Amino acid sequence: MKGDLRKKQIIDSAKKLFSQRGYYETHVESILREAKIGKGTFYLYFKNKEDLFITILDEFLAAWEEDLKRIREEENPLDLRKFYRAVLKRSFGYFMQDLPISNILLRVGPGTNDTFEPFIERFENQVLTICMDYLKQGIEAGLFREDLDVDLVGNVLAGGHMRIFFYYFILHKGNRRKRNLDYIADNVYDMFISNLRQ
Repeated sequence: MKGDLRKKQIIDSAKKLFSQRGYYETHVESILREAKIGKGTFYLYFKNKEDLFITILDEFLAAWEEDLKRIREEENPLDLRKFYRAVLKRSFGYFMQDLPISNILLRVGPGTNDTFEPFIERFENQVLTICMDYLKQGIEAGLFREDLDVDLVGNVLAGGHMRIFFYYFILHKGNRRKRNLDYIADNVYDMFISNLRQ
């Protein structure tokens, strides 16, 4: 098997186990069994379990950040409902493509491990940055109230979006038909974002 495919096989096996058991309950031996490889093969690609976990988080976050740049280039932020729906659908859609890593990011909290905390913080800060940029652009365009507390509202939106995704698409993923992305985007917009308008 070619090197890239072997590395992907290890990563996919590890993501599945990290998602099911958590980082600390997943051992290299379990990953070896899941990937059907020997110990020597594992250590060709990764120094240890921690190195593998960091690689998984880093690759996922880098790809997501690239996707966010494309959303901003493709969508008009002045059409608030359409822009919000596009950002929510594309972001949630991206995370739905890789539910094991989404599960890891949303379940691992700050303070878990000094090595992983920068990656979790990077993810949380990126979500917060998106929300705050969205609000600032809306204020500058005259779409949102000038007295809006961007820091407070941005944190409410960021936390709410992470919880919505976790609840509907990880904890209750069988319920997706009732809570599709258009439904969620429109309801959150109508209940919350529309009230921020001038």
